[in-house]
Amino acid sequence: MFPMVSLLDDFNKAKTIVVEEANKLGVEVPKLGVMIETPSAAISAKTYINDVDFFSIGTNDLIQYTLAADRGLASLASYHDCLHPSVLHLINNVIEVGKEYGIEVSVCGDMASDIEGAKILYALGLRIFSLAPSQAPLILSSILNSHEKITNLETKEILSQKNSQNVRSLIR
Repeated sequence: MFPMVSLLDDFNKAKTIVVEEANKLGVEVPKLGVMIETPSAAISAKTYINDVDFFSIGTNDLIQYTLAADRGLASLASYHDCLHPSVLHLINNVIEVGKEYGIEVSVCGDMASDIEGAKILYALGLRIFSLAPSQAPLILSSILNSHEKITNLETKEILSQKNSQNVRSLIR
């Protein structure tokens, strides 16, 4: 998995190196994918479909770059909101491209360990979560306990919200 990919050419250069090295070693080329951490990669996910085996959405950096707020600065913490509609639009685009073209999509980052964030990801169709082991029982239980409500949420309804507070109201 290659991080911080913004351009397909960058991924393909790295992929070429891995393929060459695997051939030199006489081993099978591993599945290769990209971390979707930049808005440009999320917006243009469709351009990667013939070149990648999977996508993994890196929510921490994607949120930071989408909302132009350094997540390391406490004074900007309110901007690091995983349920911001712009972030959800980007995430949904990647999920939809994955569904349409049969490309596995997973998520990692704090959003997967956030109860409301995980519920929204699930409602958008994501099924592969990477999260802290200590959070897994809580997240699974939360999704199972509200499964009917989550699965009845329409993507269009989620994405039509004007702010993260409205998204939270939908999921509560």
